[in-house]
Amino acid sequence: DLVSAKVVKEGSDITIVATSICVHESLLIASELETLGISVEVVDLRTIQPIDRITVLDSVKKTGRLLIYDTSWVNFGVGAEIAAIIAETNGMIMKTPIVRIGQLGVPAPVSKPLEDQHYPSSRSVLDIIEKMMSRSITSTKTIPSITKGFKGPY
Repeated sequence: DLVSAKVVKEGSDITIVATSICVHESLLIASELETLGISVEVVDLRTIQPIDRITVLDSVKKTGRLLIYDTSWVNFGVGAEIAAIIAETNGMIMKTPIVRIGQLGVPAPVSKPLEDQHYPSSRSVLDIIEKMMSRSITSTKTIPSITKGFKGPY
């Protein structure tokens, strides 16, 4: 059933709702954070129309924290819609503000140094989770990026 989102990893501290390749990176990040005592629930959205509101809401109600990790631009995209779903839910109590991570709100660059800043990385996700959990995350492991060698969208 591709209309339903799928919880691909159960967790209790923070929910990552992800799309596309970000699901795989989220699983690597969750695995590393588990060794540091942080339990991450990863929700694979699978489709963006219709959005499976129930699976997303159930997960966020459980963890109280939401990071939306998407391959697209942060503004006006899937992340904004997921954040709106949570914001419009009466009685949703969040432990931290919702965080969206994706491409910067500028045209996609075609030079490697700019691409490195434009596209999110597993390190940038770890830095955000560190702030959301209000604790230092000193990972000795480098999480391999699935997008290593990615040369941009063109």
